[in-house]
Amino acid sequence: MAFGYSHDPLTTLAIERPREGHDGGRGTPLIKYADLALIAIALPVFILTGLPLLGWAGAAIGWGGQRLIQALLEAKASRTEDTKGFFQLMAGSIIGRSWFLVISIMTVGLIEREAGLAAALMSALLFTVYLVITLVTRETPPEAEAP
Repeated sequence: MAFGYSHDPLTTLAIERPREGHDGGRGTPLIKYADLALIAIALPVFILTGLPLLGWAGAAIGWGGQRLIQALLEAKASRTEDTKGFFQLMAGSIIGRSWFLVISIMTVGLIEREAGLAAALMSALLFTVYLVITLVTRETPPEAEAP
């Protein structure tokens, strides 16, 4: 028996990710927006702890804006028939979204240094949550048939 492999169907069922065509359960679509919910949760935290609200606003606008850009470009990319055009849109999306977020953080930081730090830290937290959720909820391609 190889390390990490079991013939027990319950073991493999428990660790498998959803396949294409399977939505992964009722909570999967909602969990993809946990980063956006975190923005709303962060507002009372900023208020109660006395952190600069400009930092929250900068991170919220930057993160929300880049997610909007992502949604628009992913929708456009999914409609394209050209593979090269698809990858150009996706690469442009990553670069453009990164610049949008960085510019929003830098703008806030130029206005008020502490607010810029708060925006940067909140954006780092949002990115971490987004990355983990993306990795957990991504679809895995069907495995190749054995000959």
